[in-house]
Amino acid sequence: MTKRTHPILQGIQGVMIKDIPAYGNRIFYSLGFLSMIAFFILLVTGTMMSVFGPSWWLTNVAGSYVRSVHLWATQAFVLFILLHMLVVFFTSGFKKPRRLTWMLGVLMLFVVLAETEFGYVLRGDFSSQWRSLQGADFYNGAGLGWFVNPLNYGQIYGIHIVAIPLAIVGLLGLHYLLVRVLGIAKPYRSDVKVRTVPANHKVLFVRGGVAIGLILALAMFLPSPYIKPTTIQTVAQEDPKLMGKTLVSEFDDSSDTATYLDNIDPYTYSAREVYIIAPYRQYLSTQPGQTDELSVFTAEPAVVQENQLKAASDYFGG
Repeated sequence: MTKRTHPILQGIQGVMIKDIPAYGNRIFYSLGFLSMIAFFILLVTGTMMSVFGPSWWLTNVAGSYVRSVHLWATQAFVLFILLHMLVVFFTSGFKKPRRLTWMLGVLMLFVVLAETEFGYVLRGDFSSQWRSLQGADFYNGAGLGWFVNPLNYGQIYGIHIVAIPLAIVGLLGLHYLLVRVLGIAKPYRSDVKVRTVPANHKVLFVRGGVAIGLILALAMFLPSPYIKPTTIQTVAQEDPKLMGKTLVSEFDDSSDTATYLDNIDPYTYSAREVYIIAPYRQYLSTQPGQTDELSVFTAEPAVVQENQLKAASDYFGG
């Protein structure tokens, strides 16, 4: 009696390469497949994080674990792509007629690295704020600040979860389509003869399963982030005067981050809006009936505001 294969597995095997050179079943030729496995994990965990939001992955145990899986899948994705490209390069698999395949792979690597950096900007701690500020330096210094602003969380969030993933899916699809049509590269020297054998899909999926297991295990034993994040709450608890002084300088536009916008145009960034006004508005939304002290302050004469800010700065040691 013939054993039937599940329809889903049949569909997957239908799009996979069937015949390959004898050396094609070695693990070094599974790296492209392992890259796709890591990318699939990124899509699943990224979707979960997008649905439940930052508070879930920052404070919830399950969310923190999913975030850790997302991190290690990112490391695996980049690592497998780099190793895959090294194998292709040293086996001359990038030469004609596979040059376009190679170029798509190289382009995909740069897109993936950009995606990784945007992901770090979204971490939600002081480290991500620092990285976003340095990214803003780069884009504004290059005259691209009108198009990409790492300090605009909503924009970067959209780029990270929609724009770049769609680009990666497109590049990955074209890349694999060429591999599917051209097959695995055979020895560049015509005098080297290699027999053709059926692709061992079972071993390929076992390797994929091992990769998934390693990612899940690393996420459990080495959770994200590697270094405990520095948050506004921890700084305020450890050094209240430093935090008060910092917030006053952000509010009156005297801090380094607030005055930095003067020397690059365009630099669409307001320290007061990011560090004071937006958090305070969020706080008020959770406190019905609370007096809006910010509105009271802004309604006062300029000289009164100036005196109050000076008094606050003096109090915190400014």
